Amino acid sequence: VSTQSTGETQVIVKEEKTKKSLSKREARSWGAGANFQLGHGTADDKKKPNKIQTLSECDVVQLACSPLHSVAITAGGEVYTWGNGRGGRLGHGTEFEGVPRRLERLRDKKAKQVVVTSDITAIITDKGELITFGSSKHGVLGHEGTSFIPEPMKVKSTLEKKPLKAISISDKHAVALTEDSQVFTFGCGSQGALGHGVFQDQLKPRVISSLIDTPMALIAAGSSHTAVVTVYNQVFHFGYGVVDLPQKVIFDFDKSSEGVRKKHKFVQLAAGNNFTVVVSDSGELWAWGPVISVGGGNSAARNPLKHPSPSLISNDHHFIQVQVAGGTIGALTKNGELFTFPVEVKGTQVELKSSPQQVDVRRVESFAFSTSHFLALFRVPQLTMKVSVSQSTFQEDMERMFSSQVASDFTLHIYDRPVKCHKFVLYSRSEFFSQVLGESPELEEYPIDLTTIYSIFDPIAYECLLAASEQPPKNR
Repeated sequence: VSTQSTGETQVIVKEEKTKKSLSKREARSWGAGANFQLGHGTADDKKKPNKIQTLSECDVVQLACSPLHSVAITAGGEVYTWGNGRGGRLGHGTEFEGVPRRLERLRDKKAKQVVVTSDITAIITDKGELITFGSSKHGVLGHEGTSFIPEPMKVKSTLEKKPLKAISISDKHAVALTEDSQVFTFGCGSQGALGHGVFQDQLKPRVISSLIDTPMALIAAGSSHTAVVTVYNQVFHFGYGVVDLPQKVIFDFDKSSEGVRKKHKFVQLAAGNNFTVVVSDSGELWAWGPVISVGGGNSAARNPLKHPSPSLISNDHHFIQVQVAGGTIGALTKNGELFTFPVEVKGTQVELKSSPQQVDVRRVESFAFSTSHFLALFRVPQLTMKVSVSQSTFQEDMERMFSSQVASDFTLHIYDRPVKCHKFVLYSRSEFFSQVLGESPELEEYPIDLTTIYSIFDPIAYECLLAASEQPPKNR
C-alpha cells in the first residue's frame, strides 16, 4: 500500500488481488534460437525463460514445438506459429517467422489440440476435424500420399464421420483417437507401427480392427512404434520392426491385487525412439523399451520374442505431464517443477543414463520441449492497482503513527509514561532528535518532559504526543 498526501486529502493506492483472476498464464521460452523457434524476433539463444512478448495479450492454453518451430493455441482456439517455415510447417507460406504469427487460414476454426514433428503440424478442431500441413514422404499428412501441404488442409477420409479426440504423430506415422474411443493409424507401415497385421504403408486413416471392441483412452506415436492405453488401464504396443499387431505390456503390479492395480491408473502417455513412458495418477513415471525378435527378422509368427518389463523411473515427485524429446524424458510435477531424465534403451529395458536434472523454473502449468528448446506456460500472480481517495488530516496520520506499536522502533518516556514512536519521524520532524539520532543511531529510548517537547516539536507533533501520553496541554 502506498500513500500520496496533498493537504487534507490522502490518495491511497492499494494493490489488491481481484476475485475474477488471481493469476494469469504467461508463455515463455528458452534454449537454442537458431531457427527463431523461441519467438523473440532474433536467432539468439536464451539460457533462462524469457516472456514471449507477442503472446502477452493472448490467453495461451497449449504449446508444442520441434527443433525447428513452435506452435501456440489460445483459449479462443486461435493458432500461432513461428520459427523455420521451410517445408510448410508454419502454414504461412513463409520461410521464417521470428515472432508468433496468427494462422489466418484457420480464422474460422477453433483449435483444441496441436502436435508437431520437425516437418509436420497437426491440429484438431473443436469439431473433431483433423488439419495438417508441412511435408512428409511417408503419408503422415493424411492426404493420400501428398508429400507437401504448405497451408492448413483438412484431412478428408473416414475420419470425417469420426470426430477426433486426440492425435499423435512421428516422422513416419500417425495415430488418431476418435471421440468414440477407436484408434486409427496411417503412414509408413514398414516397422509394424500401424498395427494392421502387415508391414505395409497406409495412406488413408484406418481403424485397428484388433482393438475395435476395446475403448481407448491414451495414444502415442514413437519413432518406430505405437503405444495405447485402454479405458480399463491395459497397455498395448506394436512396431519396432518386429510386431505388427498389438502386444500387451505387463507391469509387475498387474500380478497384484485389484486394489494395487487401481492405484496405478495411467493418465499420461508419451513415446520416443524405441521406448515409451507413462504417468500414473499417483504421479509415478514408468518406462519400457521395445519388443525384440530373438531370432532376428520382423515376423512375430516365425521368431521368438522378448518382451519388455516396465521399470519405475521415478516416484520422488507427483508428476502430472510427460513428454519425450530424443533420449530425454521431460516431466512436470503438480507443484509446477520441471525435471529432465536422460535415458537409454538397453535391450528391452529403459535405464537412466545420469541423475535427473531439475530445470531452474517454478510455477509451470504445462510445457513442451524439443532437442533444441523449451516452451512453458507459467502461472504468474496477477495484481491490480485500485485507487481510492479518503479524507484524512495530517494530524490524524501523525497520531495514528505515534500510537502504533507494531511498527514503532523508538520509545519516548514522557514522565513515567512510555510512548512508542518512529525514528524516521523524529529524525525528520525535530532538529533536536535529528542531532541526537545522528550521533547515536542505535538509540532506542529517550526520557523527555512536556517543556522539552514543546520546544523541540512543531505544534502538530506536539498535540499528537500529548494525546498519545494522555498529558494535559501546556499553557502557551
